[in-house]
Amino acid sequence: MRKILKLSIIAFFILISALLWANYRYAFWSVKGGGWSIGTNTLSEFFIENPVKNSKIFSIKWLNQQTEENSIFLADPFLFVENNVYYIFFEHQAEGNANIGLIKSLDGKNYSFEGNVLNEKFHLSFPQVFKVNEEYYMLPETKETGHVLLYRTDNFPFDWKILDTLIKNVSYKDPAILLSDTLKIISVSDDKLKQSFYRADSLRGEWKPEIRFKHRFGDETRAGGNFFQINGEWFLPLQKNNRGYGSGISIFRLKFEKNELKLEKHLDTYLDKIDSIEWFNRGMHHISVFPVNDKFEVAFDGDIKNLKNKKDVNWKASLKYNFYDLKKFFKELVPNK
Repeated sequence: MRKILKLSIIAFFILISALLWANYRYAFWSVKGGGWSIGTNTLSEFFIENPVKNSKIFSIKWLNQQTEENSIFLADPFLFVENNVYYIFFEHQAEGNANIGLIKSLDGKNYSFEGNVLNEKFHLSFPQVFKVNEEYYMLPETKETGHVLLYRTDNFPFDWKILDTLIKNVSYKDPAILLSDTLKIISVSDDKLKQSFYRADSLRGEWKPEIRFKHRFGDETRAGGNFFQINGEWFLPLQKNNRGYGSGISIFRLKFEKNELKLEKHLDTYLDKIDSIEWFNRGMHHISVFPVNDKFEVAFDGDIKNLKNKKDVNWKASLKYNFYDLKKFFKELVPNK
């Protein structure tokens, strides 16, 4: 009987220790957010300079002074710069589904809200805008439709229309696209915390699963911005969730070796919560990078703590993230021969 009691006590302490360890790595509870705001800055050295220091911030308060709508948040900003005009496309949540809003500047300093440029009956976010052969495209998140939809406009930056379905019958979050002379891929993630790549020969070609990329699972698998290039190498921001959804951003480098595409962590926690900035004091989860004249124009978002200090329960996600991390650890410890 004493032996059983002793084993039970040991098992209890092992369980408590495991739960404390799991909670330390990915919090079971996190401060509930009070709404996302966005900011922008110009960097000379992307990996050295602090992107948020001395930045221009477009808060919920600022946006509500620009519009009659009662905005809840503005998030997922994507920069597009052309002819010295700065466009920031973003997820705009007011009444009903989130739409795609636009903030514009003629000098990169003075900005104004231009209204919503894309409205649908379903939720929209992650409005990645790019140009190919003098045509303007947008690849937003259209998860609620069950497809990855491509938009185009003949009246930039307005009047976006669905042009094509790039990936059918899937529910993917935040599709980040890379279009280069040698590589055309889309990074996607799903509700099961799995990251996949799709590949095609051209934007309007047939997008198929990229078999050279092994699925990644768990934390830091969901894109938190666009692919960008520095010194000939491609990078992708991925979301961290160690203190709940939207904790921060890490930067991963795209590698190709032994006929395999990989994402290797280049910089951990490039963006994190900033206690000194009220609008970003709960967490950050997105950055857009756009090169202009040997510099980098960046736009990012951050969340504010709710005034009543309410909590979100994250224990299910925490256990999932820890499980995938342990699985990855043991897999690397005993690699396949």
